[in-house]
Amino acid sequence: MMKILWLIIIATLVAFTGCNDNTVNPKIDYEIGISEFFQVDLVSNPSTGNSWHWVNRDAISVVDTFDFKYIPDQPQKPGSGGKELWKFKGRMPGTATIRMTYNSEFDPTTLYDIKTITVKVK
Repeated sequence: MMKILWLIIIATLVAFTGCNDNTVNPKIDYEIGISEFFQVDLVSNPSTGNSWHWVNRDAISVVDTFDFKYIPDQPQKPGSGGKELWKFKGRMPGTATIRMTYNSEFDPTTLYDIKTITVKVK
């Protein structure tokens, strides 16, 4: 009897393990209001010919970028790498997932990194 009870408990746990569907309730990385902003810092090294690209920009209307800059880790050392600072501003209510790729604009098929950022604008 006890063995059957344990089997039922294990079967129930296994059945409910797959019920967390992130497509229905995606993890929100940033929650902002209209006209509020957030900043994303991305490791980058433009001396390699690579940089970050917002690949689904045309499909996103709830936010837009309003500032971008590159800050080298060691400005006195060429090729040392640094960070790209992307600032996004809330435009209208909604939730969207920003997709960014780290690659060369001359070879967009070779991806070195991918970043997804889910933002909710209230």
